Amino acid sequence: MVVDYTKWNKYLSIDLGYGDCKLALKKEDGSLMIAKFPSAVSKVAPGRFGAGEAVEFEGDFYLIGENAINYKPVEMNDYETLEKYAPLLIFHAFRKYGEFNTIVTGLSIRQEDNSGDFKERLSNFVIDGDEYQLDVKLLPQGIGAKIVAQKQFSEVQNYLVCDGGFNTVDLVPVFDGKADLHSVDALENRGIIEVVNELIEHISGEYNIELSPKEAKYALDNKKIDIYGKEVDLEEVIGHITTDYSKDLVRQIERKFKKSWHKFQKVIIVGGLSHFVDATVYEHLVCVPKGEYYNTVGFHQYATDKLGDTTPKKPKVTRKRVGKL
Repeated sequence: MVVDYTKWNKYLSIDLGYGDCKLALKKEDGSLMIAKFPSAVSKVAPGRFGAGEAVEFEGDFYLIGENAINYKPVEMNDYETLEKYAPLLIFHAFRKYGEFNTIVTGLSIRQEDNSGDFKERLSNFVIDGDEYQLDVKLLPQGIGAKIVAQKQFSEVQNYLVCDGGFNTVDLVPVFDGKADLHSVDALENRGIIEVVNELIEHISGEYNIELSPKEAKYALDNKKIDIYGKEVDLEEVIGHITTDYSKDLVRQIERKFKKSWHKFQKVIIVGGLSHFVDATVYEHLVCVPKGEYYNTVGFHQYATDKLGDTTPKKPKVTRKRVGKL
């Protein structure tokens, strides 16, 4: 059953990740709802699917999200791919939670030069002959997480927020409770993808099986894999991989902040990466529960603080009908 959250929210807070899209919306009782769906998009032949299943976008037809998983989804592993298909992910969120006039989202610090293009891409697009015109609020990835972290760790004034997704680990240093935006940095291709690649290499060497990144991520999440009908437990292997990865990650981050490393009371791992970091490798390292939602919850809090009350006064028109392109 689809619930229209536009009744209780003026804007949609959404973190468009390479692996999953995370959302935060206020429910009717005022509490916060968090949810996610796969950042999966599959190009398909329209005749194979019923009305409303495959949607038309820029001359092709696509399945999105959960519907796309079993139809060879596009590998969402770089900025260019994310930018190309981001309108479809926003559309899928609208289909599940209601159509919003304003969205609050983020982009990796490493993609700062692309922020104008990304915002423009999301501001106006056409799907199934409907033109969507949106007011897009774009924040640096990691800032949303900082907003949540400062509440959870209110007694800590100097810390580093490490927002790790599938590809990138965005690094936001905080001194005296304030984010030092001049010192933000990022590690590219050092997120979950590195753990995934190590698992792919292990399975290839051990079982002579070549997994795709999505298949390996599924095995990573479930700590097991089916090989010729037999279930193989991967928990011990994954434990070794994540411990080695965590040690190297801390070394990489320390090199980035060599002069200020000693000032950080905590190094806080958020994002989906928080599930795959071994916090025991460094005494000041902290992995938070449900870390993948920190950014989108922070986006929601930012919108509440900066844009005013989340409750809509009256419905707004998000789209208009245009001719088929």
